[in-house]
Amino acid sequence: MSTREAQLADWLQRLVALLQAGGGTLAQQLVAAVAGRGALLVLDDAQLALDAATNGSGVLELHITAAEADLPERCATTAETLRAIVDGRRLLDAAVADGSLALRAPLPALLAFHELVLMAIAHGPRDAGLRQLWSEFDAAWPHAQSPSCAPIGAQAALHGGLRRFVPEDVQRSRSPLAGAPGPMGAAP
Repeated sequence: MSTREAQLADWLQRLVALLQAGGGTLAQQLVAAVAGRGALLVLDDAQLALDAATNGSGVLELHITAAEADLPERCATTAETLRAIVDGRRLLDAAVADGSLALRAPLPALLAFHELVLMAIAHGPRDAGLRQLWSEFDAAWPHAQSPSCAPIGAQAALHGGLRRFVPEDVQRSRSPLAGAPGPMGAAP
């Protein structure tokens, strides 16, 4: 296992522990979505094989090993796609639809995973442990060289965008009715 894969494995173990520690519906959804399942996780060039099972007391245990090169991908994405989803700049559904987040599993498993991710993202801003974990990942995992989209408040407003596509002669033209008298001879 490479250094990056070992670090990713550690973060995943901590993520599972944080999601379970809060209890409630998020912890229940975690167990429902991943217990008894295995997957290959690919994040950039890091590949991990994951197996999840519950112990006798119903606590989820995640077993992570270096992935075999011949395993079929189950969840593959880039750190930039993950950042965009967690930061709210991309919808999870849009990332799956355009292939930037590749998922392969039976439909019930995909729906359970979808629900789990949405619940975790919604819970994240209120949980100091999840925020800390995300900050560590964001600071330590390499960023792509391409510039990211500026927050909406930092973007310059562009007014009259559609008008640019109207030919200039059409913009200068006037309606023949503009100078015609209105009803009963009154000017408009």
